[in-house]
Amino acid sequence: MLEQLEADDNRHGLTSCFGLTPIGEVIYFDEVGSPCRAHLAGNALVRGKVVNLGTMPVQVISTEEAFQHISQRVRQEYNNRYQAQVMEYRQRQVARPRQRRSLIAAAGLVIILVFGVLVWQNAWNIPAGLSQAEANLKNFYGERGVNIGGYKDVPMIVQPGSYNPLGPVSISREVFQEFLSELNSPALPEAATMYQTCLEEGCDPALALAFFEHESSAGKQGVAAYTKSLGNIRCTSGYDCFSTEGNGSFRRYKTWSDGLRDWAKLMQYYKDEWKRVSLEDIVPKYAPQADNNNEAAYIAMVKQRVDNLRKRESSLAAAKNGELPIGNPVYEDDMVITQGFHAKHPAIDIARPAAVALGTKIHTTISGVVTVVRNDPLYGNRVFVNNGVFTAQYNHLTDEFQVQNGQVVKRGDVIGLMGNTGNSTGPHLDYQLYQGKQLLNPMDWVYRRT
Repeated sequence: MLEQLEADDNRHGLTSCFGLTPIGEVIYFDEVGSPCRAHLAGNALVRGKVVNLGTMPVQVISTEEAFQHISQRVRQEYNNRYQAQVMEYRQRQVARPRQRRSLIAAAGLVIILVFGVLVWQNAWNIPAGLSQAEANLKNFYGERGVNIGGYKDVPMIVQPGSYNPLGPVSISREVFQEFLSELNSPALPEAATMYQTCLEEGCDPALALAFFEHESSAGKQGVAAYTKSLGNIRCTSGYDCFSTEGNGSFRRYKTWSDGLRDWAKLMQYYKDEWKRVSLEDIVPKYAPQADNNNEAAYIAMVKQRVDNLRKRESSLAAAKNGELPIGNPVYEDDMVITQGFHAKHPAIDIARPAAVALGTKIHTTISGVVTVVRNDPLYGNRVFVNNGVFTAQYNHLTDEFQVQNGQVVKRGDVIGLMGNTGNSTGPHLDYQLYQGKQLLNPMDWVYRRT
């Protein structure tokens, strides 16, 4: 697994890592974030089946810690089995001859000793490769400004579903910065530092942004423009404060990153001192009705924004992986859309000047599997590409198919040539899109880049 981890890092520019669930199970997150069970095979960590974590929180752990946890679990499982065998043996020993009982006991003792030695070697004779793998992980993230330290060593998107400000990271640095830019936030120049601050303090950047937007439109409204505060925190002893007329005083910070750090520490205080973790517990204390806040509306708006940010993250990841049908299947500058999408024409027609149109390369707009390669009296030669969510259909191609059924393709691969087959009056491409069984308008996608 470690060799594969490093190979994936080099190939994709990503890092695999391990996590620990509340029930003590070690999870391996591969290079695209898919959670899998992990177990020991000799001295090696081995990937198991993909698991659905749902909303279960996961703490990131180092490779060595993963090895230790699995070893401990193996020993515990063995001890449990051993105790069960002992109980069974004691229940049955009365009916067995004394000599037979002695032989079984001796054999059992030998098995215990052998297995114990093997487990002990797995747990404590950690291969030197593990240390090197840890060093590689730290170097990889260190180059990207991420400080690795124990259980908070690697930012990682696990399947989010909760709204805990101190929950796992659920949006990337790219989405964080993009959202501040859209809001025209004065904090935008500090976006990278703010995101890093959130990682260091163990907060979810999606929740931090949602609070920031709700409190001050990301620093554009109210006292935040003067205090550089993420959450308009009331002034307390020991802080530089900004006083208002009729609305009290608020903590003031030198940078937006300082404001975010203090907000994260306040959320940690809520958790440690008052056991307030969820929004339903936090908001009544943080923004009470006594301060003219609508607690229910506050919670609903934060959740809505967090959901939106996480959808953006999913879309961004899907776009990068070729899952969304983005772009035009005809890459030529002289291409024209000769007929748009309407009730009687559930597709768009793309053509080029007649002298050069025939034989133009047609590129798939999604990555996926070729599911249809056939001729149709109406649509001519057709190729369908499906990725489990979207289906892209390319019609009126020439007889020179470039792919075959079952072939795996990546976005941009050539799947056919522009033709004039079927019910067609000239060389062109009839391009259709579906999401599941729902027909889409390709015009909503052909000019998109993300």
